[in-house]
Amino acid sequence: MRHPELQETGMLVRAALDGMYDKSGLPLFDHCWRVSELIERQLQEWGREDEGCEHLGLLHDILEDGRDVDESTLLDMGYPRDLVIRVQCLTIREGWSYKTYIENICSLGDWQTILTKIADNADNTEPWRLASLDRRTRISFIERYKWAREQLLLAWSERGFRAEIGEITI
Repeated sequence: MRHPELQETGMLVRAALDGMYDKSGLPLFDHCWRVSELIERQLQEWGREDEGCEHLGLLHDILEDGRDVDESTLLDMGYPRDLVIRVQCLTIREGWSYKTYIENICSLGDWQTILTKIADNADNTEPWRLASLDRRTRISFIERYKWAREQLLLAWSERGFRAEIGEITI
């Protein structure tokens, strides 16, 4: 079965997240696209290409927030099993705390999963996005994502990944 092209993944995510907005009041699809673009820029900085990682950036919220899409849907569409497993890893489970969620990514995630979560949090803490939040939420996000980045970078280094994560900062 043919693996969907990046543009097809974008259309799937747009349809699954249609009418959904983030805490800043912006379309959730736009966030997914920015995460994919952050990953693409980081990969370019490393001199690498990994379209699967760009797909992961687009798909990272689809199981958690999307409509009419589950793991079987992705597999039936031709997405590789390893990509679907990464999307599952990036999906917070009902009843999990954010701490448990990040610890799961750190213990189970490979470099693509960890990089995607770092990019996700980097986009979530862009100053222009934080500016639209009330002070309490803004401070909570900053503290939560700072802690998460520290944990993700520790997991990154413990796995012996040698590439520095440059442009993606929190």
